[in-house]
Amino acid sequence: MADYFVEGGDVLENKLGITDPEQLREAEEDAFSDTAADILNEDLSGAILDFNFFKQLHGRLFGKVYPFAGQIRTVNITKQDSSIPFCYADFIEPEANRIFQDLEVKNYLKNETKAEFVDNIAELAMDLNALHPFREGNGRTIRFYLQLLANNAGYLLDYDEVNREEIIEADKQAFLGNDKLIKEMYNKIVEKIDEGLAAWLFVGQN
Repeated sequence: MADYFVEGGDVLENKLGITDPEQLREAEEDAFSDTAADILNEDLSGAILDFNFFKQLHGRLFGKVYPFAGQIRTVNITKQDSSIPFCYADFIEPEANRIFQDLEVKNYLKNETKAEFVDNIAELAMDLNALHPFREGNGRTIRFYLQLLANNAGYLLDYDEVNREEIIEADKQAFLGNDKLIKEMYNKIVEKIDEGLAAWLFVGQN
């Protein structure tokens, strides 16, 4: 599985034996949606939202589909329709340590004003996107992780306020060094919530 693909094909190796790209995409979406709903109903109040949590999150979200879920990729990859590489595989671990140590210093963005939170979560989103530590499922894992981080910090991220194309374009521009769109996007979707609701969201929504 050095290149992660099914032998002789262009479909990622998976636990389901799927060789059709569209069927694999649908299986991914089903697994992600079901597992994300389960996680939202769990008590995460004691969780430390560090890099280990991030990897474990990916492992749960995509573990029903991919044998490499939760594992740092070992190959270099580029952004789709671009020759610009994401973080080289050899540097993922040290770069991730830098990102999450900085997040810890910032107390996981707790007790921040909305303006501070928007700036910091946009910066974190940019860093995690550039890191792209997994072979597949990076964007969805990043956005779900940021939702959990926001809830823990007393904020909501309402991605329904933007469409998929806006998210992709904001990520693309940020990856190329222009953070204007991604900061505007997070300013639009970030909403401050009261402490009671934040606690309820983070200990499970049942």
